[in-house]
Amino acid sequence: MTTATRVMVVEDERIVAHNLKQRLSKLDYDVVAVVACGAAALQGIERYHPEVVLMDINIEGDIDGIETAARIPTESGASVIYLTAYSEQATLERAAATRPHGYLLKPFSEREMHATIQMVLARRQFEDETRLIRRQLAQMELEAIEARAAQQLGEMQAVLAERKRAEVQMNNLQAELAHVSRWNAMGMMAATLAHELTQPLTAVRNYISTARRTIDGLDTPQAGRAKELMAKAVDQTTRAGAIIKNLREFIEKRETNRRYENLNRVVEEAIALGIVGGGNIDLKVRVELAPIPPFVFANKVEIQQVLINLFRNSIEAMRGSERRELTVMIEPDGSEFVCVAVSDTGPGIAPDLMSRLFEPFTTTKQDGMGIGLNICQSIIEAHGGRIWLTSNLKEGVTFRFRLPITETPGNGSVATMDQCPRTRQRWRRQSSQTATQGF
Repeated sequence: MTTATRVMVVEDERIVAHNLKQRLSKLDYDVVAVVACGAAALQGIERYHPEVVLMDINIEGDIDGIETAARIPTESGASVIYLTAYSEQATLERAAATRPHGYLLKPFSEREMHATIQMVLARRQFEDETRLIRRQLAQMELEAIEARAAQQLGEMQAVLAERKRAEVQMNNLQAELAHVSRWNAMGMMAATLAHELTQPLTAVRNYISTARRTIDGLDTPQAGRAKELMAKAVDQTTRAGAIIKNLREFIEKRETNRRYENLNRVVEEAIALGIVGGGNIDLKVRVELAPIPPFVFANKVEIQQVLINLFRNSIEAMRGSERRELTVMIEPDGSEFVCVAVSDTGPGIAPDLMSRLFEPFTTTKQDGMGIGLNICQSIIEAHGGRIWLTSNLKEGVTFRFRLPITETPGNGSVATMDQCPRTRQRWRRQSSQTATQGF
């Protein structure tokens, strides 16, 4: 059952008001109130909540119909239809400013009144549905924005997590590299000292043995005591020599953790680790990786230690240069080896020093220990390779080291380049094509 539309009549002429009420009742409208002034109309709207208000424009009282309509609260939901017979232009303009829902010109028929009310109700329903749709669209848009924001937040959190993971990995690599560097430095220092101490210990033992033979002919208590002490001294020097020999053998035969490594990736990681600690200088780095990633059987951390040592030496050498350019290249060296070259634009190295640069305790730095390049040489040679130094034509020097190149077939075994002819052909064909990137 449909509920009748609630209507309020605001008309100061009693006969007209009574006539309107009868017409509305005949048309099955629910006339909730009939009032004669604006104040009563406002009270009735608050009390009865009419859906339609038939408002005479020229009602008597403190406020006319236009002012009354202007004071009706928007949230009341009442639609205003002005009733007027004649009005001045200014009055009509005032009425239009209140944005009424409809007009009825006196005299009007029941049919006109019913059509106007139904039109107003239909328009009001349309406006309500439109507002509802707009609210729903706004809610959908808000939800879409929130969904996009949540997605972007998730992506940002994923990026931050990945960055944090990369930072942790970088810190771990730096810590591992520092540990290996200290171990190699200590081992090299110990090996060098062991080598240097062997000769004086041998000399001491020989001197003691000669002194003992010198007093063999003496037969006194003091000579006997001296020969006893000399024999003990010879035993201790022999024992010290054996300890040093064992230490050297341990250092030289120490096994390291080696795997099949992508040399392109090893060099990229070394650049990320080494350039960070290179100092705040204006440095241009040019990297030319192999078009086909070469694989080497190596301890990645030790090879990166060699690279970082070369990087930092080059960076320190270029501090006073006008042009600071570091070039890192991976290039073929025959069919069984791959070569890594580190070139700088520094002042270079004196010819008389170049031949001794890889010897222990040889350095061009005022505060250097002179074991860094010697350690690099030991690492590369332990990997079956070779490291050397050449002067550039214009400026700076180039350090090169080469390593045996391997290929991992599908069965997991390792073959040399000669055993992998297709890879060798691709390497030779594409060796001039380099993937260059800046850091």
